[in-house]
Amino acid sequence: MVGLTHNTSSGQIYFVSPAHRGRADEHKSIWVIEPTEEIACFDNAYTCLWYAGDKSWGLRIQGLNQLEIIGTNISRDSLRIAKFTYDSGQWHGYPADVNRKPKDRPAPAILAKWVSDGLISKPFMARIQGGRL
Repeated sequence: MVGLTHNTSSGQIYFVSPAHRGRADEHKSIWVIEPTEEIACFDNAYTCLWYAGDKSWGLRIQGLNQLEIIGTNISRDSLRIAKFTYDSGQWHGYPADVNRKPKDRPAPAILAKWVSDGLISKPFMARIQGGRL
């Protein structure tokens, strides 16, 4: 699969990376949602200001503390938070493995915003921070 660059509705350039589709690289998490849904997840995160510098985190919410599965890790465990990074003039993302990779966890300010926006509770935030999602 060849990666595709898209201009998003938020005015950003987003790259759909083939490294996170299928099993192109056995060491990377993969999306289980379609590329259009990946882009929409990024667009929502960017529009909602869920970013800190060159990193952003996205969710697909079904209800309070109910996050949709968006990907799997190398062990095929379900992943529910997306991480997006900005590099060389464009964004790209992947399903974040917040349980096994502390660097994938959302910034505290983003988690606090999710709590204040009524998307997650404080105890659920603590689970994410502790890698117990």
